[in-house]
Amino acid sequence: MTAPPVGVHEHDGFYLRMALGLGHLGARFGSDESAAYGGKVTGTLGGGSGALELALGGSPMPGLVLGGGLYLDGGGKLRTNVFEVDGTSAGQVQYDQVSLGLLGPFVDYFFDAKSGWHLQGALGYAWMNVGPATRDGVTVAKKSLGGVGFEVGGGYEWWIASQWSLGVLLRGTFVAVANNANDGERWSYESLAVPELLLSVTYQ
Repeated sequence: MTAPPVGVHEHDGFYLRMALGLGHLGARFGSDESAAYGGKVTGTLGGGSGALELALGGSPMPGLVLGGGLYLDGGGKLRTNVFEVDGTSAGQVQYDQVSLGLLGPFVDYFFDAKSGWHLQGALGYAWMNVGPATRDGVTVAKKSLGGVGFEVGGGYEWWIASQWSLGVLLRGTFVAVANNANDGERWSYESLAVPELLLSVTYQ
């Protein structure tokens, strides 16, 4: 049986991955002093979300990929699980939209360069867009926050052409962000998107 040409059905050279899926987005948040809500705010939120990934890179050696990636997760009409002002329950807040993003370098390692099992991780700049938020008929403006984050994941890919593979990816993303208090209020969010299950298409 003739062996396939070098580089065919092998994870080496140029790398492009696109992935799309679903997940769960949760966050813990707070503000030491919120004029909009009248005191110190703490809370949590959560709900279903959509997930996306776009990564570009190359292989310094077969099976090892280095590059840069964009990782996104977001959901609409999410509600708080806990919302307290000065330590007292203060009803429920609904967010029209909550989304997070991570942009930075990544590593993706295939245990066998000709097979499909792999693990990946990324670290970089993170951001969140939260709101507008409505409580008791009062709407608070959208917040944009920045910080740092990371993602880890793994999965399996099946070859569907000489350089293309189709796979499933289980991923988790964490970000820690804050705003710059330019509106007189400083907010911080720690958000975890997990589990995220994505269908991936990879060229390599």
